[in-house]
Amino acid sequence: MQPSVIATPNLLTREGLTLFLGKYRDKFGDLKIDQLTLYPEYAIVSRAVPGEPNRLIGYDYRGGFQQSSSVTSRKADKAAVDLAQLNVAAISDALASAPSTLRVANGFVTHMDVEINDAGAYNSFGIPKNGPYVTIYAGNKFNESGYLLLTPAGAVARAVPFEK
Repeated sequence: MQPSVIATPNLLTREGLTLFLGKYRDKFGDLKIDQLTLYPEYAIVSRAVPGEPNRLIGYDYRGGFQQSSSVTSRKADKAAVDLAQLNVAAISDALASAPSTLRVANGFVTHMDVEINDAGAYNSFGIPKNGPYVTIYAGNKFNESGYLLLTPAGAVARAVPFEK
């Protein structure tokens, strides 16, 4: 019997993000993370160990989840991001337009991060302390790049375009 290969969509698209969120909920029973980085073909995620809020564990996603790190320590009171807060439509629209928005000629989205503002660094951009935010990075083959900082609703809090 021949194995069946099922194509996985680019995770930095609406279809790919929706697929990832569904698989994550299926695997873990919720959408809580400490940190998530999505690339076109894979993702890296860290989350609290269930029932042990002072422990952190990492996973790689490549069509399925595989533990990628040993259990480490985390602050028990650290806020987690609930990915259910993400406006997938608005964020995927921002992903699609990021290279042009950021003035990256012949650019593409390299990756996207979702995490908590635990340092308070972005409060002036509308991201509250302990609030989640999304960062979308775009670049090209000449190492020209820029990034967007978004709220979970997909509103742009800050744009740092490529400057010639």
